[in-house]
Amino acid sequence: MKKVLFIGVIMVFGGVPAPSPAQTPVARIYHSMMETEDGRIIMLAGVSQRGWTMDLHDIWAYEFESNRWNELGDFEAGEFFGAYASAYDRQSGRIILFNREGQTWTLDPASGAVERRNPEEGPSPRCGQGMVYDSGSDRVVLFGGFLC
Repeated sequence: MKKVLFIGVIMVFGGVPAPSPAQTPVARIYHSMMETEDGRIIMLAGVSQRGWTMDLHDIWAYEFESNRWNELGDFEAGEFFGAYASAYDRQSGRIILFNREGQTWTLDPASGAVERRNPEEGPSPRCGQGMVYDSGSDRVVLFGGFLC
């Protein structure tokens, strides 16, 4: 089966039916998605159809083999101040988040535990940034963005 992740939409080819609506998270925009080392797709937060605030604070995992979404929990809304970038760090097994206030957080997708990190040096606060995991250098790379 071929897996394709396309701008926050999961498309599965190979005859697997779409999950039923009862098993799926609500529609959203401005969420974050990444693949973990065990092949799950983790989806974080976002904005629902109700407005332009980060009103969704849930964590979901999609598993290709079972074709199911599973809700992993919620995180505190105020912890991330809305706009953030995130990436899955394969070495630590955690999701690294960088918010618009210039704060760095980690999220353990297995337990749902959230921890604020306080690096001595780091990037300036920003919005619209991107973040990826570079497996070649085993680093999470933050790029782009603008003052907000």
